[in-house]
Amino acid sequence: MRDHETNFSAQHPPTKKEARIPQADVLAGRTDRVEAAPRQGPQAPLGVTPGPEAAAKRRYPKQARLCAQKDIDRVFRDGRYRRLGTLHAKVLANGLPGSRFLVSVKRKIGKAHQRNRLRRLVREAIRLNRPQLQGGYDVCFFLTSAPERPSLAALEAEVRKLFRELSQSQSTDKQA
Repeated sequence: MRDHETNFSAQHPPTKKEARIPQADVLAGRTDRVEAAPRQGPQAPLGVTPGPEAAAKRRYPKQARLCAQKDIDRVFRDGRYRRLGTLHAKVLANGLPGSRFLVSVKRKIGKAHQRNRLRRLVREAIRLNRPQLQGGYDVCFFLTSAPERPSLAALEAEVRKLFRELSQSQSTDKQA
């Protein structure tokens, strides 16, 4: 045999005399109840989570989406244009109790995953600020150029600014 080769035995080693085998009396103290693993991640303290009324106001339901092509065409044809920074908007009063929104991102901005992220950020900004908007509007948000560093805070500030302007114009129209 060579020096670097080793000879292993094909037989099993003898069993140890002190091998531990669980017995029925040892298992008698255990319960059949399975405990859930502790939850991971941040958790809200008890009693601090908002009620269902607050959560319902912050949703982005299907009724808040502007989907019909005839309505979209009407907004782009008759709506008022607002530039909010990186975000642009066309706004038109719809005569409905609630507002509807559309988010569009130009294809020249980047690859699909970048455009999808921008869409998600704008929709989240809308969702967070939607309760502040009073009156019924059809709003088409669109991005024609990519922001350098897209952040929810920046987009949310732009959406909040538009909603504040619309709510103020709604209240002045009611007073006149």
